Amino acid sequence: MIKRFVLIVLVVLLAAATAGAGGAEEEAVVGEEMQLLRMGMMERVDSAAGEAAARFAELVEEYTDGRYTVDVFYDGALGETGDAIESVMDGGIQLWWNGISWYENFVDDFKIFSVNWAFDDNDHLARFCETERFQVDMKDQLREINLELIGYEAYRNPRNVLSRVPIEDNEDLQGLLIRTPPQPMYVKSWQAVGANPTQMDYGEVYTALRAGAIEAMENPIDSIHAQSFQEVASHYALTQHLLNPYATVMNLDLWESLSSEEQEAFLRAASEAGQYHASIVGEVEQQIRQEWIEEYDITFVEMDIPALADKVRVLALELEAQGAWSQGLFDYVRGLSE
Repeated sequence: MIKRFVLIVLVVLLAAATAGAGGAEEEAVVGEEMQLLRMGMMERVDSAAGEAAARFAELVEEYTDGRYTVDVFYDGALGETGDAIESVMDGGIQLWWNGISWYENFVDDFKIFSVNWAFDDNDHLARFCETERFQVDMKDQLREINLELIGYEAYRNPRNVLSRVPIEDNEDLQGLLIRTPPQPMYVKSWQAVGANPTQMDYGEVYTALRAGAIEAMENPIDSIHAQSFQEVASHYALTQHLLNPYATVMNLDLWESLSSEEQEAFLRAASEAGQYHASIVGEVEQQIRQEWIEEYDITFVEMDIPALADKVRVLALELEAQGAWSQGLFDYVRGLSE
């Protein structure tokens, strides 16, 4: 009887131990299979960029069979872009979505994306982004600061100028107090056409524009609309001065820890999300224009773009001669124009 009791106890203990080991093994598998990554952006969730970022997150989870999920933080919840990029370098944030020109603060050749009128249109920009100079040289330069560029195909509407004061022709840009992001080439490009640029964080623009601390700001129309800047300014000058695709970067250490299949999944997700963004921004712009005219009485003004571009191209060649970026890069870009 005692032997039978002991045997039963041993069986129960063995079953419990096995169940415990199974549970631990199951936890390990779950922990190994599912990793939560944080991705930040400055745009709002209801913007075109917000939609595309959400699609990227969905595709990552689908293409990695749930091993990775991306939690997107909108509207600067993880900090302003410059600080956030540094956090991605350090690994505090795993992914970041932002205009590609921001990397001029870290890699000289990326200044080319901040030179007004360097690119004629998004087709011109896309041709450059498929060259070895971009795909190899510039991506390698980002790797040197611990960033992997996994997406760049989220082409955007051109940047234009929204102002409190009327802008009817190029002369009205003279002395215009215009907000730019804290990026050196933005400042130099606007100074070249006679404007008075001032650097300011994006989160401060609405209040500054409403109070008259600045007269103008510039951005693609969908980004402007998403932040409701049209509520405090009513003139929109079609300068079409900059084409600046959204880029998606990942911490390089994290990237290198992924298998080749996982890397391919992230690249595929980023490419498809970028193409989705590029496919909707034209329609989004038309909808916003109509709303601005009907609800905000915004005026739209065509500008003499070739005259403005000529001034900035003189500046670009001077800066290149001074070593602002790799020799010959500006002419290489312009040579891809059609």
